[in-house]
Order: sequence, then structure tokens, then C-alpha cells
Amino acid sequence: MVNVKFMGSLSIVAGTKGIEVAAVSGDTIGTVIEKAIVLLNKAELRRRVFPKSGGSGVTIMLNNRSCGANEKVQDKDEICVLPPMSGG
Repeated sequence: MVNVKFMGSLSIVAGTKGIEVAAVSGDTIGTVIEKAIVLLNKAELRRRVFPKSGGSGVTIMLNNRSCGANEKVQDKDEICVLPPMSGG
């Protein structure tokens, strides 16, 4: 199982701060996040995490380090999905 946490405004859209997702060998972070979105049945969350313009509209952390959506996951990993931030 992989723990997927949605931070900030994404937790409001998701309706939860986190969900456990069953991951199989070879799953990537993007695959696991997509599985979480399907389990939560939240189309708006998909639009925010994976915008139509391509890429990712969020910051992704795997076990407290920044990473990309194509990185492989392992059992007991923790993925944090953070909304875009701005400031100065």
C-alpha cells in the first residue's frame, strides 16, 4: 500500500487529506495518484493535478523529497501532492 496525501486546497477538492492505494510492481507516482483520484471519484482533482496543458500542475514529494510523476513507487511509500504556490 502507498499512502497518498493531498495538501492545502487539494485536500478540500479531494474531500480527504489522504488515501491508501494498492500499488503493484512497476507503478509510478503518476499511476498511483491516478488510482487515488479514481477511488475518490473526483474529476476536479484530476484537472488540478494533471492539467490539459500537459505535465503536472502540482509539486510531488516522495518520502519527503521532490520528484517527478514517472518515478517508481514501493510498498509503504508516501506521496504528498502539493498545490501550486506563489509568493515572494
